[in-house]
Amino acid sequence: MGYVDKFRRRKKPDSRILDAAYSVSLSYDILKECVSEVLGLQELEIKEPYIDEGTLVEWFRHIEGTLESKFFNAYFRPELINGKNIPAEGAMVVANHSGMFAWDGLSIGYTIWKETNRAFLGVGHNLFDRSNFLKTIGAIGGDSDLVVKLLKEDRLVFAFPGGVKETIKPYWERYKVQRVGGFAPGNYGYLLVALEAKKPVVPLGVVGAEETHIQFGNVKPYLDDIIKKAYSRLPSAVQGKVKRYKDIWDATKGCPLMLNVIPFPSKISVLVGEPLYFYESQDKISVPKFRSLRHKKDLSRKEKRELEYLKRILDNMNERVLSEVQYLIDTGRNFRKDY
Repeated sequence: MGYVDKFRRRKKPDSRILDAAYSVSLSYDILKECVSEVLGLQELEIKEPYIDEGTLVEWFRHIEGTLESKFFNAYFRPELINGKNIPAEGAMVVANHSGMFAWDGLSIGYTIWKETNRAFLGVGHNLFDRSNFLKTIGAIGGDSDLVVKLLKEDRLVFAFPGGVKETIKPYWERYKVQRVGGFAPGNYGYLLVALEAKKPVVPLGVVGAEETHIQFGNVKPYLDDIIKKAYSRLPSAVQGKVKRYKDIWDATKGCPLMLNVIPFPSKISVLVGEPLYFYESQDKISVPKFRSLRHKKDLSRKEKRELEYLKRILDNMNERVLSEVQYLIDTGRNFRKDY
């Protein structure tokens, strides 16, 4: 597992001076790993789909002392509010996504680990399966069967259902939960895995991350043709070298037009709502049946009625989660004003 294995072979020093030297060395290793991955200079080392929770918790203790961690904490001052609402069992944790960069996700992961000593696994694009660095901070691809398995094993699984689409909104629409991606009516991905695993959904509201970048909207549709034409005109040898970046661009659902690339300092608060168990809906919905009907062609009249009935139940559940997330955001903003 690359540099993650280094903490297993090296014991953290007791001396402050040696501990500082150890932290600097680890900071360099992490930075080198990130740069190497961005430049495509290394093959995937972590073949497993995810890292076990005990390893992640121990790893996080080590990287807390690195320069990157200290700078992140000083710059964003992340805090968790109502962390007691995080259940001891497995749970599907969801939040509003804010800002193109992952300051909100890092804040959520850090504060939950700091307060509960648990490390969640964050569901993202399947490209996450090709990233050593993202796996070392708990990222996994979007495999629903894997998520259900992890939830049944009482792991915390986290997702931004709104995805990239939710992050790319104008600055004047900040702190409004968007009905896009998994939050859009008809998708329900996060709900289906929670229902199948019979685990609760825990809503989070993130406040502060949307103030780190000023955005004006999505410019990807305007750049797609330009990048496609530019790529087609490159020599084949060059195309081979930059293909991974072209694949990432094609897989990305948006690209923001931003005033600032370097984030503004902003305190990031993560508010945790009470777990939503949806016991009644678990009895009414057969997830395999719903998936079968949703993908089946030429439905009978009875099957159409059944599918519409299941959609209404899921829509109501989705709206409840959305309203809880929005309530937490509004509460967090009011708290910041009063404070």
